[in-house]
Amino acid sequence: MNESFEFLYKNFNIIAESAAIIFLGIVLYLLTKKFISKLFDKFKEKIDTRKYKTFQIACNSIIKYIIFFVIICMFFNVLGIDMKSILTVAGIGSITVGLAAQSLIKDFITGIFILFENQFEVGDKVIIANKAGTVESITMCTTTLRAANGDVYIIPNGEIKIVTNKSRKTL
Repeated sequence: MNESFEFLYKNFNIIAESAAIIFLGIVLYLLTKKFISKLFDKFKEKIDTRKYKTFQIACNSIIKYIIFFVIICMFFNVLGIDMKSILTVAGIGSITVGLAAQSLIKDFITGIFILFENQFEVGDKVIIANKAGTVESITMCTTTLRAANGDVYIIPNGEIKIVTNKSRKTL
């Protein structure tokens, strides 16, 4: 029993700093989440509900991962671990993952532009990638069409080059 108290006594500063970092990280995340929510509420009536929810979730997710990364870096610093080598390995790993996931990233970015530019919406009759049908769903990575004969086409957004929208006469 004395050994555990001795361990706590010797490492109290590390434990206290680690707890403070985690607490401040959680508080910072909750505050930024609230800020983002209020910021998006100002634009709620100006943009479509689907776009509103999609962008709010994406922003919250990005902020969460940034805060998590900073907390991990601070935690390693408290433990006395040099972050330079870890960040170097993380950078090389990020480049590797980025190159491997190019098509996914392309799909995601194209999905953002489709939503922003309002090229087509759910319910529109369109021709995409030589496939004609009614848009059933638009996600950040794929667009789903249903053909007149009932076939369902799931098209990666990165493959969408030309869209013929038969439902709109003007944009």
